[in-house]
Formats: sequence, C-alpha cells, structure tokens
Amino acid sequence: MKKIIQCLIVTISFILFSSPCFSGENTISLVTLNWGPYADENLENYGFTSEIISKAFERAGYRVSIAFKPWKRALIETEDGKYDAVYCAYYTDERAKIYGLSEPYAESILGFFKRKDRDIRFATLQDLKPYKIGVTLGYANSDEFDKADYFKKETSPADEVSIKKLEAGRIDLATMDKYVGFHILNTTFKQGKEVIEFMEKPLVVNNLYVCFSRAVNGWEKKRADFNSGLVQIKKDGTYDKILKKHGF
Repeated sequence: MKKIIQCLIVTISFILFSSPCFSGENTISLVTLNWGPYADENLENYGFTSEIISKAFERAGYRVSIAFKPWKRALIETEDGKYDAVYCAYYTDERAKIYGLSEPYAESILGFFKRKDRDIRFATLQDLKPYKIGVTLGYANSDEFDKADYFKKETSPADEVSIKKLEAGRIDLATMDKYVGFHILNTTFKQGKEVIEFMEKPLVVNNLYVCFSRAVNGWEKKRADFNSGLVQIKKDGTYDKILKKHGF
C-alpha cells in the first residue's frame, strides 16, 4: 500500500510540474524600479502599470514574477539575461538595439519641477542655459535634452534625491515624470509640497515600453504574447478598469 501511495505522489507531481501552468516556459521574470505611481513594491499590485503588464501576460498564459532594483542595474541585468524583461522604459535608439521593445502600454508626461518662488520659464531648451538641472542616473528623457551640453546637469541616484536637492536650492530644476514627482511629494517628501511645483509646459510625452532581453531564448514569442495579451485586456475593458481603480 505504501508503495502504491508513493507511486501516486510521483505521478501527480510529474503531471503538475509538466503541465503548462507549472512549466518554466510559461513563467516570465520582470524587473523594474520603484517609480510610483507607475510601479512600486509598496503600492497595490505594485502600481497601475505593473498590474496592466501582469494582466496582459496572464491573459497570454504566463505567471509573472516582478523584482525591484535601481534602474541602471535593472537595465544591465536584463541586457545580460538575468530577467526576461524590464519595464517602465522610454524609447531610445540605443535601447531598441539592445532590447526587443513591446508595443507601448502607457504614457509618461515628462517635464520640470521647480521651486514656487523661482520665476523660471522657457520656450526652448536654450532658455534653460543659466540653470542647473537635476537628472536621474540611467534615465532617458528626450533626445534633444539628453544630447544638450549647453547647461549643467547634476546626476542623482533617484528622483527622490533630485526633489530634495530642489527643495534645498542646490539645483534650479529637476527633470521628472509629472505623476512620479507628485507621488514623491504626496508620500515620501511631503514637506516639499509647499515649495515645489510642476512647470505645466511639458518637455515631452513619452510612451512606456516593456524591453525584452535578447539574451533570453524565445524572447520574440514572449514579446508577441505580451502584445497580444495587451490588445485583449484593452478590448474587454480590463485596461480601463485598472486605470480607474488606481485613480487615472
């Protein structure tokens, strides 16, 4: 009887772990940064874009795991094949060569935060020559801004650090996503709300992409499956329900 039970356990285990639901081929490992409200390990379902991406993969038959790391490290480790894909990425020509980019799944309004007591305005980037501008390590902004060398850029390891420098007057402007900046001011740096504001003329509106590692076998299929799942959740209303649930 004992041998029969052991045989049954082995057989059931084989069936379970050989099935698509438990196959390594149907899992997807993702990495991103804490970039609330888009993605954050402390938010419900890791933020609204994390939920969109997870639902799209699930609709395509994948189980999803998400890790959070500093942005530069997330990009490098995905390029090396440690993760299937990294998300919350803007498009750049360099990234398009390194990774396989998905269809866009959301937008990011990128611009400048400043102190309310500073009268700073601009029509073109040339108007910002006199100012010291905070940028975040590893971030792409706009092609024109990233190539511009006629004003001083001060790099910080995270957006939160740029906000603190701005509040302290160590920089004149901080380049940042509009909603990310407000999320920081509403959560981790509330004292800055009284003195910091977003300049309503945006620098650029960027699409957000999932960047698939070309070092991982079968990345083309995973990308195609994600794109298909994204279409499905947009068609059936799941996408809009996620946005509404998260206040967008």
